[in-house]
Formats: sequence, C-alpha cells, structure tokens
Amino acid sequence: MDRSSIVRALISLAVFIVLSFFLTVLAAFFTAVLLAVVLFGVDCKFAYLIALLLLMIAALFIVLAATSAAEFFAIWSFYFLAIGVLAQFRDGIVRGTFEDLDS
Repeated sequence: MDRSSIVRALISLAVFIVLSFFLTVLAAFFTAVLLAVVLFGVDCKFAYLIALLLLMIAALFIVLAATSAAEFFAIWSFYFLAIGVLAQFRDGIVRGTFEDLDS
C-alpha cells in the first residue's frame, strides 16, 4: 500500500469515528463507505460485495419469518448498491467514457 491509500483509509476511519458520536453506528459506517468509494476512488466492487452480503442476510431473515429485520437489511443493501452505482459514474467521468454517449 502506498501512502495515499493509507491516508484515504485513515480519513475514512476518522469520519466514521466522528460521525458515530452524532449518528447511529450504521449511518456513520454508510457515510464513511460512501466517502471512501465515491470521493477517494476505492473500487466499487467493495460496495457491491457488501450489498450482496446484506441481501443474503435479508433472504435468511425472510425464511425465518423475521420481516422487520429482513426489511432493514434489504434497505441497507439498496444503499450500498446506490454507492456502487455512484462509484461507476465517477469512474466513467474520470475515464471520460461518457463523452461518446451522444453519438
């Protein structure tokens, strides 16, 4: 790991710690991951992986007939899918692949 990735990870960790005092821990974690993926350029596969894991947990809770827990995990899965899509847009803008869409 180079210095810039270490600094990015430390900034995301600091954001998580500071926000956990003002928000719930899950909201602070979501905000820190959003910052890391969208602004710092962490690979969007990380957000998709978390979303898929949360969807599997939601399916497990549906089987166990715990619908409120399943709904909670499904909503958080959607949030992480949205982070992944924002990261894909960021990658397209940075690489310049959206310029050819008009033709």
